[in-house]
Amino acid sequence: MESIDKLPWQALKFFYHVARLGRLDAAAECLHVTAGAVSKQIKGLEAAVGTALFVKQGRYLVLNVAGQHLYGACEVQYRALQQALLHIKQQDSDLRVSCEPTLAMKWLIPRLPEFKRRHPQWNVVILAAGGAVDFAGQHVDVAIRRNDFAWPKHVQAHKLADEYMAPVSRTGEHKALRLHSNSRASAWKTWLAQQHEQNAEVADAYAAMPSTTFEHFYLAIQAAIAGMGTAMASLFMVADELDQHILQAEQPFTADGSSYYLLSSNDISTHTKTAEFGAWLREEMGETLTYAFKMKLVRKV
Repeated sequence: MESIDKLPWQALKFFYHVARLGRLDAAAECLHVTAGAVSKQIKGLEAAVGTALFVKQGRYLVLNVAGQHLYGACEVQYRALQQALLHIKQQDSDLRVSCEPTLAMKWLIPRLPEFKRRHPQWNVVILAAGGAVDFAGQHVDVAIRRNDFAWPKHVQAHKLADEYMAPVSRTGEHKALRLHSNSRASAWKTWLAQQHEQNAEVADAYAAMPSTTFEHFYLAIQAAIAGMGTAMASLFMVADELDQHILQAEQPFTADGSSYYLLSSNDISTHTKTAEFGAWLREEMGETLTYAFKMKLVRKV
């Protein structure tokens, strides 16, 4: 045969299974066809390559030298195809979620086992990042962001929950040191301005406290857990520590005017994995807020 383009590719599948199993009836059972259909395909393949591929030994068909060469090539290609199909399946089952690092560490990841329990078919891959999202470049399915920046008009946005902020410190302690973070640089300023309208005396007392700054939001929260001082924190990022009485809210949580959104470059509702993840996120964030209101941790402004 001068060109593999003329090779009967369907027959190669039949050949592979006969060579692997050594019997026409076994290959027929594997392929869900009749033994006669298998025999016809093998004869067609032998005619195409111009030589016999098997030697009959009793009930079995054994590969001759030509058959061994062809089977070796088929085996390599089948393994490659299996790996390719596995890779495609894994990619399709991956749900790549971009999330602001502190929210990912302190709120999302601790709750992911529940999502996995409900939807074991999806493999959630967390990418820690904030700000603009490179959906195509990083193969991001969805991103969790606050609306503190402008995203492109083509991006689909579904609101998840409002943001609530409050000063928190280690339970049973209060040190007159404000803990700032560069990644949420305006957090204290926004809260102080808001509080000044409600209770100027409280706002002025916090404003008069000395401060120190950490590079990331989660570092400031960790410093509060360690008892260094008072951090301005998101309810979602300290909900577990409040529930475990590791941290205390020195003042009620109040909405800061921003909200969390689930973003995607595609329509979230038309893809099962993103639709299920979005519904679960809204439910979980709703439960966090319900708990906070029940425990009187939140005050509406």
